[in-house]
Amino acid sequence: MEKKKIVIGIAAAVVACLCTVPFLLKNGVTENSVQENTKNAETVQKVNKKSVTRNVVKEIKKKDSSNTKEQKDENIIKTDLYSNSNAIPFSVITQLADITPDAKKALMQIAESNNVYMINKKSDKLLLVIENPSNIRHGVDFVEISLKNGHQTRTTLGYSDKMQDSDNDIWEYDKHSETPIPTKHTKFNKNGDVEFIEIWNYEEDNPIKYEMKDGEGKVISLKKETVSGDTDLRVENIVYDHNGKTKISVSTTYEGSDLKRFTYYNADKVSDGGSVFSEYTDGAKTKETIYTSDLKLKNIYNSEYKDGLRTEIDVYDSNNEEVAKYTQKDAN
Repeated sequence: MEKKKIVIGIAAAVVACLCTVPFLLKNGVTENSVQENTKNAETVQKVNKKSVTRNVVKEIKKKDSSNTKEQKDENIIKTDLYSNSNAIPFSVITQLADITPDAKKALMQIAESNNVYMINKKSDKLLLVIENPSNIRHGVDFVEISLKNGHQTRTTLGYSDKMQDSDNDIWEYDKHSETPIPTKHTKFNKNGDVEFIEIWNYEEDNPIKYEMKDGEGKVISLKKETVSGDTDLRVENIVYDHNGKTKISVSTTYEGSDLKRFTYYNADKVSDGGSVFSEYTDGAKTKETIYTSDLKLKNIYNSEYKDGLRTEIDVYDSNNEEVAKYTQKDAN
């Protein structure tokens, strides 16, 4: 009887196992299939994650591209580029588009009537070095223009008294000239001693065109013109201090009518100085490079032309990064 129960129990267990196996096979539940399903789930998750990441990156790039375009558009400024003039520096043209109306009016008046050599923008004013042909000594003036109201303050390089005889002034002139051209000016002090002497020279072979000396014969200032080749000209204007050291220096270098280089140095205001180098193509100025007084690159201005007219000026900083673009505004 006991053996019969054991046999029946074993048979029941076998039947149960045989019934369970088809069920497991039907539902795919094996150790291998569980592992495979797990791997598939992980793969799908990774693919979905990569897809989301790529979409996010695309959106970021799209946004960055949009921001870059907007930033470039913001750097474009429409203004008058003065296409018919090489005399107005690119740095002056760009300043005309970016200052108050009163300051702009004052600057335009100067730029239209004088050759502007250099411009330097401070927090509250513009500093200009300009040509002044009416100045019989050095022919250079310095102008400060208030950015607030356009008020001008002008000073002249060197001595600036008018040609006029007096008890303390004796003037001598070129006898062969139809108009009064000075050759010598002697200034006396109240005691009758010579305070200084000015001498002008118009001979081509003498480079010293103007010289001022004190009563002891020490040079106070001079103007020197050096000619090289047929058309190249270098003009130097120097003012000395009481120790004979250079106090102010203004020099220009021309190739024909093209102003190739300008340099201004002021020992008392070093930061106001600097140099301007200009390049020309077929008579049109195409590049202007500005250096600080210690010869560090400050800005580069490149100009583009179409049909002989200036169409844009691109401005670059000392790192050669474009910081602004100026294009010709439409005519009214």
